[in-house]
Amino acid sequence: MNYFVSMKTILLGAACLALAACGSKDPAVPETPAVAANIEAPAAPAAPDTSTPIESDFSRDDFSPKLATWVGLKLGMDSNEVETIARERFGETIEGEGGMSVSYDRIYQTRGCTIFIVTQEGALDDSIKAQQLYAEFIPDSPMTNKLEFFGLRQKCQRGENKGEWTTELCP
Repeated sequence: MNYFVSMKTILLGAACLALAACGSKDPAVPETPAVAANIEAPAAPAAPDTSTPIESDFSRDDFSPKLATWVGLKLGMDSNEVETIARERFGETIEGEGGMSVSYDRIYQTRGCTIFIVTQEGALDDSIKAQQLYAEFIPDSPMTNKLEFFGLRQKCQRGENKGEWTTELCP
């Protein structure tokens, strides 16, 4: 057994010496051309410009904040809180004859702002045919949006502007 161990040690030593004699003392490392790197930090997101209204099919001018006071919203509320309150006030779609339809839509804008539209039609009301809530949010943090503006408009069952959106009280 000692014979095999010593023979193995001799062969291993001879192989190391042979390899050392063949190569140079300094290992050859291929040189890579130096390239100047232009590393730029990503641009910080710009704060939304709230000085002008958000571009969409809707305009703040089409909605009345005074008409929306019954909804119970307050400026600065979180978007999730606003949606919860809106669902409590406007309800859900009721199928069948004389039913009511309700839709909840979010419109995301290029400036990071969000518009939340609630449309209710067919409510059991003798003066109001439909109502629409408009809520506009601006980013408050990476995870939340705060209510910047809200208003309401409605379609009347009767009167001069019957069936047209208005910010006036229905007769």
